[in-house]
Amino acid sequence: MSECSTCNRRKPTCRDRSSLGPMPPHFDIFKIAQNGEHVWLEAAESLDAATARVNALRESAPGDYIILSRSTGKRIVFTARGGIKRD
Repeated sequence: MSECSTCNRRKPTCRDRSSLGPMPPHFDIFKIAQNGEHVWLEAAESLDAATARVNALRESAPGDYIILSRSTGKRIVFTARGGIKRD
């Protein structure tokens, strides 16, 4: 198995997925701590659900957040000042 470059957790490769049963959620949500560390919070089934969750989290705990796609590795960064960066 390979490791996630963001959180260093093990994740299955495509060929390993057939033996896992139901697919896990596709998007991970992280908060960026003051020291720059990415702190995993939870996972979501869809990008819409992940975005809605980040928006709710930003209301109660302002800060920078990341949504990470497990399938593509692409990230969306939500900044504390309301900006959104995609990579």
